Amino acid sequence: MVGDEVFVTLAHDRTGRLVAKLAGERELAPLTFAAPESWRNQTTLGWVTKTLQIGSFVLIDGGVIGFGAYGFIPAVERTRALRLGERVEARVSFIREDGRVNLAMTPLKQVGRMLDADRILAFLQERPRGAMPYSDETPSDIIKQRFGISKAAFKRALGKLMRDRLIRQEGSWTYLVEQPGESQQTGETARGSESGDERSSAD
Repeated sequence: MVGDEVFVTLAHDRTGRLVAKLAGERELAPLTFAAPESWRNQTTLGWVTKTLQIGSFVLIDGGVIGFGAYGFIPAVERTRALRLGERVEARVSFIREDGRVNLAMTPLKQVGRMLDADRILAFLQERPRGAMPYSDETPSDIIKQRFGISKAAFKRALGKLMRDRLIRQEGSWTYLVEQPGESQQTGETARGSESGDERSSAD
């Protein structure tokens, strides 16, 4: 796609023609440097040099220096499929002893928990009677399909909402908890309607 970049090595074939061959870890690793400790939990940019089912290898952009450190995004830390040559933004989650890094496209757990909780709360607020047929018992594949997050992240978000007393669970269902003032406001609205009806009858 436009904007993608792949790294290659150049050589001549037997006939003397210039041939480009995709550069791999063996060619790229010697050109990188060890990631400093200050990179931990920092967001960085890089190019996907190889992508597999278990994860994707990334060459981090070193800015004016050139190539940065060599990194790896485990499959569980990918939020979507990545393609070769794609420029990707990820967070440095771990710095290895050899200077390479583990990367994550997902936010920090505490940040992700808040974002996921807000998303689930908004979903419930749009549902009839503030209820949804999803809970801790819901299979992980359904959670992933419906909310785009792992079951562990879903449970963390539900836990936060329950600690904040915003939701409750009954069996396989989750419900919004009626907040103080809501029932009173509803009652006042109902009384207002009744008064209006009485005035209409009197007229």
